[in-house]
Amino acid sequence: MARFKGKEDAILFPTGYGVNLGVLSCLLKPGDVAVLDILSHASIYDGARLAGADIKVFSHNNPEHLEKVLKNLPTKRAIVCIEGVYSMDGDLVKLPEIVEVCKKYGVRILLDEAHATLIFGKNGRGVAEHFNLEDQIDITIGTFSKSFGAIGGFATGNAKLISYLRMYVRSYVFSCGMAPHTAAGILKVIELYEKDKSYLYKLWENTHYMQQKLREAGLDTGATESQVIPVIVGNDRRLREISRIIHSKGLYTGVVTFPAVSSKRTRLRLSMSSNHTVEQMDTCVQIIKDTFEQV
Repeated sequence: MARFKGKEDAILFPTGYGVNLGVLSCLLKPGDVAVLDILSHASIYDGARLAGADIKVFSHNNPEHLEKVLKNLPTKRAIVCIEGVYSMDGDLVKLPEIVEVCKKYGVRILLDEAHATLIFGKNGRGVAEHFNLEDQIDITIGTFSKSFGAIGGFATGNAKLISYLRMYVRSYVFSCGMAPHTAAGILKVIELYEKDKSYLYKLWENTHYMQQKLREAGLDTGATESQVIPVIVGNDRRLREISRIIHSKGLYTGVVTFPAVSSKRTRLRLSMSSNHTVEQMDTCVQIIKDTFEQV
């Protein structure tokens, strides 16, 4: 993973959740500040809470609001936590602007590339590579439960930082190691990916096709720029009825309700694959469109 990510060292965890929980609770202490995008994953919030750190939030993907927050911090012992691709909306972090603000105020950056690894960047290293800003990120984390199709998580960075984490992260030290067959599968994924990018090209072909078809059907897909495609419903009651109907028609999607998202922005959540066929995607769109018109 260190070689693949272009970093000095890496540390692996049994779950992606355990990465954020352990790394943040290890690096932060009471009196430090975790500055989080308001749409950060629950595991990022939980890691900061476990550390006893103060939590400050900034408006989603808003570098101007981030600067206002950092300007008023009582300490420089702070970590800004962002995601490469946001897991519920599928939009990309405004990384160049956020990096500029963080460097101005001398704070560290933790970037969660869970939904961007193997997807973005020339070598699939994520959104930081996509923006050519890998050397500006202090610690990169992610999970193997998305594009790798496995389970586990990773953190990468300089050798000194990873050595420290290896000794003091409780979710690493006091947890079981990754199963050997899981590690073998992840290594095989990297090997295949580096030899053949055809799956990646097909994924993007499917993603663009699906986004276009959903929008042509008059469905609200928000600001997605990735393989994560929300279809906004608006309230829990309608969402649950829509979910029940489409499931009865043979279509399974993720269902995201409050408090994971705003009660006014509940949604179906589609995750695209290179294996989806045009027929499957057309059928999916038609089922969703018909059900939205019905409910």
